[in-house]
Amino acid sequence: LVEAVRIAYDPFITSYSDLLTVFWEIHNPHSGDRQGGDRGPEYRPTIFVRDDAQRAAAEESLRERRRRSLLPITTRVAQVKHFWPAERAHQSYLAKRGQSAAKGDLSDVMCYG
Repeated sequence: LVEAVRIAYDPFITSYSDLLTVFWEIHNPHSGDRQGGDRGPEYRPTIFVRDDAQRAAAEESLRERRRRSLLPITTRVAQVKHFWPAERAHQSYLAKRGQSAAKGDLSDVMCYG
């Protein structure tokens, strides 16, 4: 199991390619089985895909990142099998802590303390 975020989007407004661009900007692709202070296989950076078109785009973006990177990239591409929503305590995590995930909000996310 891997902790993940399911994104609903309108492809007439936002392209899958745009989502991949944001993905590469907001995570550490070199971190192995961790993100920030969270460690373990459930934190391995992964792009989950639903169909062949998404897989092709995700794999191409991964190849491009690997080509440009000086460090090994541990991000992987995997087929979505099942998505389980987080437990109730983790729902609206940022809002419960006075933070925002609003469009355009570029403030840092504080997950501890």
